[in-house]
Amino acid sequence: MKFNEVTATHFGPFRGDTLHLAPGFTVVHGPNESGKSTWAAALFAVLAGRRRARGRGTGVEAQFRKRHQPWRGSRWQVGATIALDSGDTLDVTQDLVGGTTAIVPAGAERALGRKELEERFGLTHTDWADIDVGELFGLSRETLRSIIFVPQADILRVLQDAKKLQEFIQRAATTESLDVTAHQVLEKLKDEASTRVGSESIGQRPLRRTLAELEEAKKATYALRAARDELRLTAARVSGLRGDEERARAELERVRVLQVWAEADALEQRLAKVRGYDEQLAGLASIGEPAADDLVERLRAALNGFLNRDALPEEPPGPSADELREQLAELPEMPEGDTAPDPAVRGLWEALNRVTSSLDSREDLDHAAPAEGTLPDASSDELREFATQVRAARPVWDATHDEDESRLRDQYDHDLAQHARDLPAWQERSASHEEAMRRYTVAKERYDAERVTYEQEVAAFRGRQPVDGGPGRRASDQYARSSAGPSLWLLIAGGVLVVIGLLMLLLDPVIGGAGAAVGVAVLVAGLVMRGRRPARVADPSSGTPSAQDPPVAPTPPEVPIFQHPGDKPREPVISDRVDDIVRRRDAWQRAASEFDQRRVELTTLLGDRGLPIDPNELEGLARRIDEREGAKKLADEQREEIARLRVEVGDAAHRLVDVLRAKGPLDVANPRDAREADAAYRRYEEACAERAVVAREAQRREELTRTLEIREQADQAYREAVGRDAARAEAVVAAAREVDADTGDDPDQAAGKLEDWLGAQNRAREARHVRDNVLSLREQQLDGATTAELEEQLTTLTSGLGERPEHLPSEVDELVAGAAKAVEDAATERAGGEGELARLRRSEGDLAQAVEAEAALSREKSSLEELKSILDLVAGDLEVAQQEAHRNISPVLERAIRGRLPLVTQGRYQDVRVKAETLAVELLDPSGTWRDAALLSQGTTEQTYLLLRLALVENLGTDEAMPLILDDVTVQCDAARTVALLDLLHEVSKERQVVLFSQETGVRAWAREKLADPQDRLIELEGPVPGRR
Repeated sequence: MKFNEVTATHFGPFRGDTLHLAPGFTVVHGPNESGKSTWAAALFAVLAGRRRARGRGTGVEAQFRKRHQPWRGSRWQVGATIALDSGDTLDVTQDLVGGTTAIVPAGAERALGRKELEERFGLTHTDWADIDVGELFGLSRETLRSIIFVPQADILRVLQDAKKLQEFIQRAATTESLDVTAHQVLEKLKDEASTRVGSESIGQRPLRRTLAELEEAKKATYALRAARDELRLTAARVSGLRGDEERARAELERVRVLQVWAEADALEQRLAKVRGYDEQLAGLASIGEPAADDLVERLRAALNGFLNRDALPEEPPGPSADELREQLAELPEMPEGDTAPDPAVRGLWEALNRVTSSLDSREDLDHAAPAEGTLPDASSDELREFATQVRAARPVWDATHDEDESRLRDQYDHDLAQHARDLPAWQERSASHEEAMRRYTVAKERYDAERVTYEQEVAAFRGRQPVDGGPGRRASDQYARSSAGPSLWLLIAGGVLVVIGLLMLLLDPVIGGAGAAVGVAVLVAGLVMRGRRPARVADPSSGTPSAQDPPVAPTPPEVPIFQHPGDKPREPVISDRVDDIVRRRDAWQRAASEFDQRRVELTTLLGDRGLPIDPNELEGLARRIDEREGAKKLADEQREEIARLRVEVGDAAHRLVDVLRAKGPLDVANPRDAREADAAYRRYEEACAERAVVAREAQRREELTRTLEIREQADQAYREAVGRDAARAEAVVAAAREVDADTGDDPDQAAGKLEDWLGAQNRAREARHVRDNVLSLREQQLDGATTAELEEQLTTLTSGLGERPEHLPSEVDELVAGAAKAVEDAATERAGGEGELARLRRSEGDLAQAVEAEAALSREKSSLEELKSILDLVAGDLEVAQQEAHRNISPVLERAIRGRLPLVTQGRYQDVRVKAETLAVELLDPSGTWRDAALLSQGTTEQTYLLLRLALVENLGTDEAMPLILDDVTVQCDAARTVALLDLLHEVSKERQVVLFSQETGVRAWAREKLADPQDRLIELEGPVPGRR
């Protein structure tokens, strides 16, 4: 099978783009983001399609959808033209949105239907719209991803999918006539065990369902037994509760009698209190009524005001108010003007002093310009530049450069001689390698032709086999019996399974039929494994081969160990260092010549201008010129500073005089004269001092005014206190007269009389208060009845009660309430118990039926466990058969890898071991130690497992030679291994199509040199695919 072309109709960034592939080796090269991985994914999608199922799918499918959905639009479609080994051509279109596939033969107008697919490819399928094209060639989606397609950085995926590949590994280990592998039978057994039995803890299959139902039955039986025990206990409890209720009612009757006696006792106590209150009221009848409340309160207020009056204050001491008024009249008025120098004025005066001081210090300096000396007519910078040029050193040549040049030229001569010796040896090795490859190719073509003949003979042999037994069949059976080998036990196990299945048919037709089918499959596997012998001989009793003997399969040629000749020796070139040394020598000679010429010109120039040739003297002249110019500049700056300071002194004096004039009259002739301004300020300070003395005297006016106000307030308060004391004395005398107390005008005697009268009023009020309280208490005890009515009520209560108890409880009401609560609780609990008893009787189940159901489920559980043990026994025997298949396929894979391993590892590893069950690979290193290939360098690991993928592809046992699609598999290879791997893939492409996607320039260079149309092709993609969103 080969891809002629692939079209990305709507796939990733592509819309309608087509990639034309060669039937042999196609290298697709391009930079990053040029669409290489997208084209590789498109090829995978053509064969694998996209699973049509609900939900988000697996993580791999979700990642594929995210990476390769169209950047724009809702359609997602890819197609390809596939050429079969039979010469037929198919056009495949995958609708990745709906998950449907259309397969159209070349020249046809419609896609193949279900019946046509079944007849043409021998397939049966549940959903022909969701078919994987790989299934037409006997491969699943997972197998395509794990072997045929090698995505970027995913070479080791074959290890992750080792279990999924077991069916195809075993198919490669058996003959082409075997339709069922041990792996498939094991999967069938596991499926039957899962369907018919299942796990004890996972899912809802029969075993777990039976265990769950058995557990529920046990719980139901236990619950029924517990319910019956609970019913018995509840009946006993209800009987006890009824007795408790009767006892509680008897106790309630007893405490109610005590409650009536307690009421009679309380009534007798009320009658005794009423009689005591009547005696108290008779004793209080002789006390008179008190006076009116307002009179009593008014007289008490007058007495309290007199008794609580304050003592008379003393007359205020010190000068009188008239004397203070005379002192105020003698004080001077507050002067106008500043009594202290204004800070702003003083600041201006201090600023004037600072400027004047600066001017005086400047005027004392010497401002004479320096005397002119004898100096050259040149600037200091020019003289320093001359000194720098005089000091410059002549360029120097490093003699070690000459030594390096000589050494490099000698090395170049030596390399030329070595190249002349190495080239003939490489040419000889290359010729030997090409001859070995040619011989192997011839042997392989011969083997392919013999293989075709062998397949034709096998088909003819099968057609000659009689349906019923005959002489030829008996001879074959005799041969089978005489060639017992390691697969004999498989035949025995298959027979045992058939017998067990037939016996199980009597108990369960489904399980028995499955067991018999498994036994038949094991028998077929044993027969086929016995048939995979390198050669068969005719009946030993006959001297010539029988016509009924199967044809002998041809022996495939051994893959020779190709010793790659390595890279062709390159012709040496002289080092770039030699040219660099020559250039540096030329540059030095030019620089030295230019320096000598500049030195002669400089000496002539200095002589003409009368300047010394010594650089130190030149720098000394430059310093003297700088000092002379500096002195001149400093003298000019001093004169300018003095002129500026004089102006500043005049301005400061003028500002000070202006401010002083604002303070008062001022006698100044020249306001810009610093001395006159200073004198005016000093006169201002003296005037401020004089005004300060007058101001201190004037400031006493405020203090004397406050003292006068205080004295006048004290005199007023004294007069008011004397008036209040006299008013209170008059009030108490008037109050005594109101109660007819003749005390004259003496307030103290009147106060004594009022105290006696108020005391008598208090006693009368207390007697009235006691009488009111006694009347209120008497009415409370009577509670609207009369004494006679209470006595009659007492007689009624005690009649019929019998003998009075000796002691009555203190809290009889609480006892009655408690007894009533106990009766209510007992009745409630008794009713609840009776209701629970009725409920239990209504809900009582059939215990006998539950016990019978539990027993039936126990028998079903035992039956399922017995079936599980039988299936496990059969699966164990088949796993042994599977291991035998692994032992058969491992040497095949090892031979395929062993012949190519030295090519891609440069001869470092010579031997290999493969574990077919895990696809783990071990390599034999030069020291004789076996190393796990997955633990070697990343490059060696990927190269080894790429060889394993090649071996698996070649031994899949499919009808078609499947292509190999590789994406950037050389990124971990060095240059030598990259070339070796490309040469190997080129050789493989002679038997099956190989498509390699790469971004390495070395791969592109190899392809340009080795690949040529029409068998091979190099496709160069352009830059990054533009966004087409």
